[in-house]
Amino acid sequence: MDICHKNLEDKFFSYTDLIAVPIEENGEAMVMIDKTNGVRTFCLDPDMRSFTGSDIFVRDSVLKKLELAQSEIEMIWQGASLEVVYGYRHIDIQTGLFVNAKSDILKRNPKCSEETLNEQAHIFIAVPEVAGHPTGGAVDVRIVTKNGAFVDMGTAAHDFSKASYVFSPLISKETWQNRQLLRASMVKAGFAPYDGEWWHFSYGDREWAAYYRRNKAVYGQIKFCL
Repeated sequence: MDICHKNLEDKFFSYTDLIAVPIEENGEAMVMIDKTNGVRTFCLDPDMRSFTGSDIFVRDSVLKKLELAQSEIEMIWQGASLEVVYGYRHIDIQTGLFVNAKSDILKRNPKCSEETLNEQAHIFIAVPEVAGHPTGGAVDVRIVTKNGAFVDMGTAAHDFSKASYVFSPLISKETWQNRQLLRASMVKAGFAPYDGEWWHFSYGDREWAAYYRRNKAVYGQIKFCL
């Protein structure tokens, strides 16, 4: 692994960091993101359709913060829209993805300890008990211009390569600036970034609590379906 990306990974919150954050679930409602608030949606995960159809759901406060972020985006890219491609993820899907990630690592390194295995897999697929998407507090987003094109972020959303790290040196200066503008807009709206994925932001979960040094998270993992 090159030293630059290793240094970036060392700054990500680990599973050990996040599991230490207590949760006091506030019971906030799950709501559907619809077009009336200016935020677009496009469900990238067909597996979620058996739980919530083609709609995307988040906690109520998350939706309000997405609307704030949309206002910021419009000031930077006139006529552009924030497009949410993932919100709530059912815990069963999260568990399956994590098990597969661990299996892939174990094939490459059969002597890997369980602790190391969890931490390595967590970089790309969060350990289910600390994952943000199953809380309804995390979103994956991209920006669509008024002409229907995606603002260049260097990779597609859900391209789980090191080039997707927010501060990766593998991208152009223009792409780097676009990522910083998206990140700044989401942070201004109250989200915490995950710098291992330029598209991922959260509010209320353990990642958010750790990033802003809160005493506790306010969203825990839930089982939600229509």
